[in-house]
Amino acid sequence: MEEGEYLYPPPSNSESTLSHNILPGIVAEQKYIHLRRAKKLISSCKDFVVCDVETTGFSPRYGDRIIEIAYQKYRIHDDELKKIGKTHCFFVNPGRSIPQVVQELTGITDAKVKDGVSQSKAKESFKKFLGDNIIVGHNFQFDLRFLNYRFRDKIKGDKVVDTLHLSKIYEERKDLDFSNSLDAVATELGVVGRVDGVHSASVDIDITAKIFHRVMKKLV
Repeated sequence: MEEGEYLYPPPSNSESTLSHNILPGIVAEQKYIHLRRAKKLISSCKDFVVCDVETTGFSPRYGDRIIEIAYQKYRIHDDELKKIGKTHCFFVNPGRSIPQVVQELTGITDAKVKDGVSQSKAKESFKKFLGDNIIVGHNFQFDLRFLNYRFRDKIKGDKVVDTLHLSKIYEERKDLDFSNSLDAVATELGVVGRVDGVHSASVDIDITAKIFHRVMKKLV
């Protein structure tokens, strides 16, 4: 298992029999956190940070890099989702060309990232902003691999909440073959998704925050 990966789905041993009491997507020291612990974690978070990254591909180990990062602090107060401060979103220079398929998917070109910040500066700025807050992301094991790659001071899994797995559990979704995409989950939960279909980190964090808020209403 790579650094930063979640233990999901459950391994094929005796622990898998506990899967109905486990909240996938929240991990601490490679051990499952039970549902009661997860509820306590989520219900206690006054503020939380939502993050999303766009990348050149799927694997930082084999040379793929971050090309855009966005993060924003939110607060749920009186059942309303509120932004705290400004949204941080900027291009990151990957030090390599962006594949054409990724440029078409994200609208991010080599020219746009040419003057972007370095990989290390982008990660350090995010970690400083994050502090001790809970971090929320969608299918976040992907993002976490990139954020933690080659960093000794890694983001710990016990502070991570994944909206993909939350939606699977708390919407009582029986079919595990449905699309994991942010748009698909947003549509199913009645959250407004992307207008033009283009992947953008700044747009995605807002959708993710709304999904989290929607599921939180059912959770606590």
